[in-house]
Parts: sequence; C-alpha cells; structure tokens
Amino acid sequence: KCAEKIARKTVKIKNRFIKNNFVNDCVISGTHIDGAKRIKKINNNINIIINFEKEYYENIDYYISEYYKIKPFGININYLLLDNPLFYKLKETNFPIYTWTVDSLNEYSICERNNVNNITTNNPSLFIEEN
Repeated sequence: KCAEKIARKTVKIKNRFIKNNFVNDCVISGTHIDGAKRIKKINNNINIIINFEKEYYENIDYYISEYYKIKPFGININYLLLDNPLFYKLKETNFPIYTWTVDSLNEYSICERNNVNNITTNNPSLFIEEN
C-alpha cells in the first residue's frame, strides 16, 4: 500500500513536469519501479533514475529485465550495496549508476572502485581539492 501511495504521488509530480514543459530539461530521480512504469505510460520521454533496493538482489534478473523495458536514464543505488557480487550483473546493463549518500572518503573509495557514474553527498566540500 505504501508503494502504491508513493507511486500515485510520483505520477502527480510527473504530470506537473509535463504541464510545465520540463520533460526535456529534467531527470526524475528516486522513483521505484512501479512509479517508473506509471510515469512512462504518461510520457515515455520523461527521464527517470530508478532506485535499486537491497531486496531486489533476491530477484535481480526480473528487475534487470524490467529496467530494459523501462529504459531509465540511470539506476540509483545505495553505496553499501555496491560490493555485492550481484552488483556486477546490474553494472552489465550499461545503464549509468548513481549512488547515495556518500559522505566520507572511505565511502567514496567504494564508489570509485565500482566505477559509478555519479554520487550524492551531504558533504560536497570533502571532495573539492584546493589549488
């Protein structure tokens, strides 16, 4: 029920994107697979970064097949899930990998080792080098 409620709210947000002509200018991040399917039914051109959750590893082949159908802009995954051997199956999809929330250099090294495409952090100054 919670996922359905979130998916309905997600669809409302996506309708605002369409109404305000943001479809080609924005990427929606943080939606789950059910919300992504509903969004793509509304407008297949909306770019989506889909969340990948820990429990998805139990049925990873199913989720990967769904991602190929949806064609997301990328896949969003918690950095703690990167060292799972099944992560490499996800990486083989060639969808860009986004990760969250990376707030230390140790966490960053996990991302770097796994060649993620983007990180989300609460501490950007940690990653800025002074000249």
